[in-house]
Amino acid sequence: MNTFRPTLKLVPAALSALILSPSALADSPRGAFTGFYGGVEVSTQNVIAGADINGVDVLVQDSRAVGSVVAGIRHQFLNGLVIGGEGTLGAGDFSLDQRAAGFDIRYDANLQWSYGGILGFAPGGAAANTLFFVYVNETERTFSVEVSGPGGNFGQRDEQGLLRYGAGIERAFDGGWSIRASIGSSRADFGDADTSFDPEHPADFSLALIRRF
Repeated sequence: MNTFRPTLKLVPAALSALILSPSALADSPRGAFTGFYGGVEVSTQNVIAGADINGVDVLVQDSRAVGSVVAGIRHQFLNGLVIGGEGTLGAGDFSLDQRAAGFDIRYDANLQWSYGGILGFAPGGAAANTLFFVYVNETERTFSVEVSGPGGNFGQRDEQGLLRYGAGIERAFDGGWSIRASIGSSRADFGDADTSFDPEHPADFSLALIRRF
């Protein structure tokens, strides 16, 4: 499947370089949203998979529950601006079934990973405990595809890349803990390939428990 692959591969390195630069660290005292962090997240996410059947990318789509571990780094400036980079490793039941053009198709996957950036604002300066943010990331999954039809059985491999984006809010508490919630959507681009349908753009929801270091 020819899916959208945004050019985000340099984002984590670029953000880390900016956040850790001497000039950035000299600009402001440490706020609640500065430094490394990790956590766990539960979410519902858009899942798309495809199989090449007679030159057509036969798609299937659903929203599935995902459990993820989260790791990132960010910096909070004196004016409340927050920038950061984040990666996740997630697991869920992404297996999907489809019958199309006389073929029975099974798409199997249970892992995903993502990387991207956040941009936010924490009103109240270094003492702020609430962050409003937007995010963008690329989420990747690899499906093992099994096709059964009139000509027999055969297998394929489908690598999916989704551009995910949205907005959220995070609340920091004493002891280095935060809770955050977000809502967003996603899109995929298939270039000039013929597809069995145009994917929808359902909402993604997430809730995370974050530990700041």
